[in-house]
Amino acid sequence: MIPTMRIALALILGLTFLSPAALRADEYDDCVRGGQAVSGRSYDLAIRYCTVVITEPRFTQMQKRDAYLIRGNAYDGKGMGEQAFGDRMAGALIQPAGRENLIERGLAEAAAGQMEAAIATFSEIIRRGARTAEMYYNRGVAQLFLNRAEPAIEDFRESLRLKPDEAVVHHNLGLALMRLARFDDAIASFDRALAINQRFGMAFHDRGHAYLATARRPEALRDFQRARELLPDDPRIARTIRALELRTR
Repeated sequence: MIPTMRIALALILGLTFLSPAALRADEYDDCVRGGQAVSGRSYDLAIRYCTVVITEPRFTQMQKRDAYLIRGNAYDGKGMGEQAFGDRMAGALIQPAGRENLIERGLAEAAAGQMEAAIATFSEIIRRGARTAEMYYNRGVAQLFLNRAEPAIEDFRESLRLKPDEAVVHHNLGLALMRLARFDDAIASFDRALAINQRFGMAFHDRGHAYLATARRPEALRDFQRARELLPDDPRIARTIRALELRTR
């Protein structure tokens, strides 16, 4: 995985960054245990530990930032992509006082829904020489939010050229390909995401839609059912399965 760059990939790709406060185990045990639980794939336990840090006032803002990022990792491990994104976004927006740079500005712009501004900021970072998987990925996500599938695909592919084993990037590439009705290519991208993370519930869900778009209903139903197993609290999946079952009767 990517080393200690505290940038926008932390929002999505399941990275954990601990501040020096983590060394104060007497104050920070819950967050440290949360990180250890994620490493051991005990995701529910990690969520409980990190929620303590996030909700209790005795912890500092930087400790809460780390807890958000770790809990985001745990949600990602459970295949709960939306919750993971929300936590990582919340964590990334908690910054040390007085520190401003382009990366943080791009994150803040994206969090505020200012995608044009975020694209311009990430492009400027790349122009200045930070041609990293993270920056291309960040820009691709912003492009996809604006329904600009082709530039998003270019950015996701460049990100994967630099870091080929990121499941969420493969997944988002699949989503961008679906916007262009390139369903077989999208299925191949979802396949790669699931080869990396076999518990990626939304990758099963979205591959199911790609199968459905190509009239492969048995495969679609299989993927939707697996997504429901991994994401039992997501009402969209249950609705999709019910609708598909009604159509096949």
